[in-house]
Amino acid sequence: GLHLHHGPAYHSYWKFPGIVGVPTSVQWKLPHGFEAGEIEWPEPEPVLMFKIKAQGFERDVVLPVKITPPASLRAGETVKLEGKTSWMSCARTCHPGFTDVSLELPVTTGSPAFDEKWRAAFEKER
Repeated sequence: GLHLHHGPAYHSYWKFPGIVGVPTSVQWKLPHGFEAGEIEWPEPEPVLMFKIKAQGFERDVVLPVKITPPASLRAGETVKLEGKTSWMSCARTCHPGFTDVSLELPVTTGSPAFDEKWRAAFEKER
């Protein structure tokens, strides 16, 4: 998931923001055979860009994304998931944001363990 932390009075936008705003996006660079789903958008909140109503998030939000590995994946390997993110953050003014993100994960047998730091945030957003 992509975690967005908003500064005081700032918001970002939902997948269908309205007549203003640009939704957050991720362009994935994944290992061979991996597939990324769409962002699993949580329910938006009403936000204002000046006096124009839009849909987005003023609260900190986690945008879950399902990543599916290939069946040929073997235990003992390490995979690196990478992406280029973009978003628009607005309050009295708007500021586009861009950053590269990456995460290295070990491949093991069995079910993956939850990262307890983020478990509640994912459950809340889903």
